Amino acid sequence: MFGLYLFGTVAALLMAVLLKKTLLKGPRPTFIMELPPYHMPQARAVLRTMWERSKLFLTGAGTTIFAVCIVIWALSYFPRLDEKTLSQEVKSSLKAAESGALAGQSREEFLAGEQLRQSWLGRMGRSIEPVIEPLGYDWRIGVGILTSFLAREVFVGTMGITFSIGEADETSELLRDKLAAAKWPDGRLLLTPRVAVA
Repeated sequence: MFGLYLFGTVAALLMAVLLKKTLLKGPRPTFIMELPPYHMPQARAVLRTMWERSKLFLTGAGTTIFAVCIVIWALSYFPRLDEKTLSQEVKSSLKAAESGALAGQSREEFLAGEQLRQSWLGRMGRSIEPVIEPLGYDWRIGVGILTSFLAREVFVGTMGITFSIGEADETSELLRDKLAAAKWPDGRLLLTPRVAVA
């Protein structure tokens, strides 16, 4: 996390210097700012401000996160396809899952993954995949990024949904294992150091 913050700060400073020397080139503006007198803060005022900010976050962000998670779940659940409507390619993969030929993936896990892939959320993710693929992201990570625009706190929860885990948080070992084992259809690992930097 420290590396991400440091990278963001350095990138912002470099862009500021670059823009100042190119697009925003011009005379140096006069800048006068009068600073207020500083005082030692009172403990009571600090605690009251902390309480108000925490309450505001929980009521504002908490309801947003809850609503976004419900919408994500609905988009990932519908439309429900039965086995009759699955394509022939999927049916042959399903038979391979039943015989244990798909890297230890059970029939239920395969079917849940295919249901998610065919859901509205999966279709949205696959439609943006060509745009985000150069960054090393597949449709599941793309869906996580889309939902994090509404509230960045839902990214981990979205990863739990798109990787067919259900409820997940940042301490979820099952999610960590699934992310580490995630692969592209051609067998390449999904998450690499290059993707982490991107």
